[in-house]
Amino acid sequence: MTQSIEANLQQGVASIVFNRPERGNVYDEDVLCAFIVALDDFAQDDSVRVLHIRGKGDNFCLGADPDWMRRIGGSPRHESTLSASQISRMLETLMHFPVPTLAEVQGKAQAGALGILACCDYVIGTETSCYQMNEIHQAAMPVISTPYLIRVMGERTVRALMLTGAEIDAGQAQRLGLIQERVPESSLKACVDARIEHWLALSPVTLRQAKIILSHSTPENFDPERSDDLADLLAATRQSYYESK
Repeated sequence: MTQSIEANLQQGVASIVFNRPERGNVYDEDVLCAFIVALDDFAQDDSVRVLHIRGKGDNFCLGADPDWMRRIGGSPRHESTLSASQISRMLETLMHFPVPTLAEVQGKAQAGALGILACCDYVIGTETSCYQMNEIHQAAMPVISTPYLIRVMGERTVRALMLTGAEIDAGQAQRLGLIQERVPESSLKACVDARIEHWLALSPVTLRQAKIILSHSTPENFDPERSDDLADLLAATRQSYYESK
């Protein structure tokens, strides 16, 4: 059986690949579970320097599997709550991942996939890629991913995208901050590799400390009274890293 998620680690670069190209890389509970396990394993591995997320085939990810959504709709409430918890766990882990995270987007990114992009540090999409909060057309709501999208694009923009279900192109996505680069499809791999090489050339300790600072500096997490605790955490991160070498 083909794995719906491929995870591997090579020379400090951890990769998580959606591997359901025939279905547009939609996810269900099994895909989410595999994704979370991969995130947890990589997060605990000090040899990981960068996390790279992509999808096989023509599209990055079209969101939740419609068949899974229908099953959840007819299931007891606790099963629906469990699925929401899985999505929340995935996004929170990705948002606070200890090293730089990069998403590579070709084709379409829809629905819950936008939440994944919003939680990555850097997103590179092709010039022909497109992005859509299309849940309103499916009688569903992006309950879990909405706060992350508002953090990235702002409430006014997310209101419009959610309530219209409109598709935006790569240029709009870049202007709104959902992606950071848009490149010709023929240059996508080279641009992704260049960004990864840039991070690999930097101090791994500095990058891990930068991620700690970013996690503690968002408006909802920032507490000036915890500055000493943050300094201690940064020092412990540096010491732990060098002691492992």
